[in-house]
Amino acid sequence: MPFDYYASLSAKNKRIYLASDRVREILVPDAALANVALELRRLRTALGAASQRASAQSSREIVRRLTEALGVATPETRVHEVRPHGDYGELHGLYTRWEDGRARIEVWMRTAVNERPVAFRTFLRTLAHELVHHLDYVQLTLDDSFHTEGFFARESSLVKQLLATQPQAETRARQREAAPPASESREDKLTRLRERLGAVRKRRPLDERGARARASTASGCDTTTPEPQPTRAAVAPIEASVTVAATLEAPPSTPTPRRPRKGARPSSASADNQLALTFGVPDDTKG
Repeated sequence: MPFDYYASLSAKNKRIYLASDRVREILVPDAALANVALELRRLRTALGAASQRASAQSSREIVRRLTEALGVATPETRVHEVRPHGDYGELHGLYTRWEDGRARIEVWMRTAVNERPVAFRTFLRTLAHELVHHLDYVQLTLDDSFHTEGFFARESSLVKQLLATQPQAETRARQREAAPPASESREDKLTRLRERLGAVRKRRPLDERGARARASTASGCDTTTPEPQPTRAAVAPIEASVTVAATLEAPPSTPTPRRPRKGARPSSASADNQLALTFGVPDDTKG
């Protein structure tokens, strides 16, 4: 069943939505999965060591190997430090595409609440999410990329295939997740729980409206006006920005972006499409 915002789309965008919804998986060749397994282990190690440089290098290599195996163009891939955040939650990832076919994936590796590195699985899912946006354009040849049930199914299929190459590491991660740290004091536990509760209280209720908006980036500060029917063939100086607040269980909503902290998000003044993934997440540094 389509998400509620489907009703507000134009006839053209409804056709794109339904085309996206029909495709439920991304099949990565076994040889490519074997080829990317080592980089996935390196990425896990880099995140554990809080190394932005190593995380970025592994992320670029993972995206390159996957796109080459799928026979599509490879987007630029960047990894930033602390997530930008506001009333809409935390910005996890951003996909930007230009009219000339250039594309960029951006992922943030530290939480906004405590600036700790995010969990490997959380980071990998965000990276896969932005890659699926890219594949909507270059593999499915869609004119736009909507969050549909099919989109999230494709994301999950990609993540499952990637995690299947790391069985021992995943087993250890789940074991650590199941048991609290043995050395954690009562005071540390209360502090951690207060941080999680504070993050939840700051969350903005999610609605089920469509995730389409148009924005201008004057002076580097995004100002967004909701508009349910964007077109990719927009006038060049106007930047179509799509910002999505979602959980894995809920359809997207349209928050109001705030200016990220200095150095967190590069300028993209001539971008034609931006797809951003934001979550109101209590704590995703485990796992």
